[in-house]
This record gives sequence, structure tokens and C-alpha cells, in this order.
Amino acid sequence: MLIGYRTVNEEEAFTTNLDNKPFSVRWTEDEDPNVFQLGYGYYLTNKPGSWPGRPGREKWVCVIEANLELMKAVRKIWVPEYWTEEVSYATYEEKVLWNTPEKDILNYIHAELPDVDATKVLRFSYISRFGSNLQMVIPIDVVDGDTLDFYATCYETEEELASYVNQEVPWGRWRDIAGHPGMPTYQ
Repeated sequence: MLIGYRTVNEEEAFTTNLDNKPFSVRWTEDEDPNVFQLGYGYYLTNKPGSWPGRPGREKWVCVIEANLELMKAVRKIWVPEYWTEEVSYATYEEKVLWNTPEKDILNYIHAELPDVDATKVLRFSYISRFGSNLQMVIPIDVVDGDTLDFYATCYETEEELASYVNQEVPWGRWRDIAGHPGMPTYQ
């Protein structure tokens, strides 16, 4: 099943195409959290070309597929920009979730889905400042463990990709994503 697209540099495309599996990078808490809107993971979009990548560095486009049954079974959650957390009895505090440390994202997931391992939940949101464009983040352990039986292929141009597939993945209509996406941002 088609699950998304990724814009990458030539090195990542080559590594991905060697065994047709997603290539992940381990990050540390020392990394700038503003680089990772939804924490550490493998970022995808639901439409080809909806993420421009870093100018001059990232121009290859990859298509990512996963096993349908495994994809249905994995837990998923929307991560809105803001979340109202109960900090004590009848006391609530609004918290920003986007571009915060990984531990904040995991705390949110644990609060919303207390019965699951938050480090294995797929995360969905609007892309900050890209309007209604969506993204999915697959946790690194899920990518590295090939938990979803991934298949990935990268193409040098969007035209080459379109000869294989050129359709939007309807994440917004998936009924098994917990939570609410919040509002898109345009600035």
C-alpha cells in the first residue's frame, strides 16, 4: 500500500535504492528541535512534490509503501500545534507541540494513547507554514526494524516518479488516526 512520499538528497536516494528500504538517521537531543516539527523520525508527505526539500541539496523524490495489514494495525495520532494538558486536578495549560523536544511529543502521545508504546506511534500533522499540506513521521525504531515491511524507491525527478505513481495518499480520510489535526498554519 502506498503510504507517502519523501524528498531527499542523492546520497539518501542511492542508499534507499540499494535495498528498496527507507534509510534513517539517528538524531540526538542536542539537535535543534526546530528542525524536527514532530520529533525524530522519517518524514513523509502525502502528495508528490509537496515538500521542496533543501534548495540545491534535496531534489530526489521517493515513494514509500508498506504492508496493508501491518499499516492498519499500527497506532497513529494527529499532533496539533497546540494541546491543552491537564497539569493537575481541574487545572489546564496550553502547550505548544510543534518544534519542541522529542520528550514533549512523547508525553502528548502517552497522554492521548496511554495503552501503547509512544515511541512506535505514527505521527501526523499539518506542515508548519505550508497551509493544508500534511506530513507523517514514522519513528526511527519503526523504520530501522522494518516493522511495516517497507518498500521504497527514489527517482531523480518528479516526472520519473509520476511514471510509477502520482496520487495523493488520503491521510485525512483515514479513520484510525487518533486525535484531531488542529489548524493549518500559513505564515
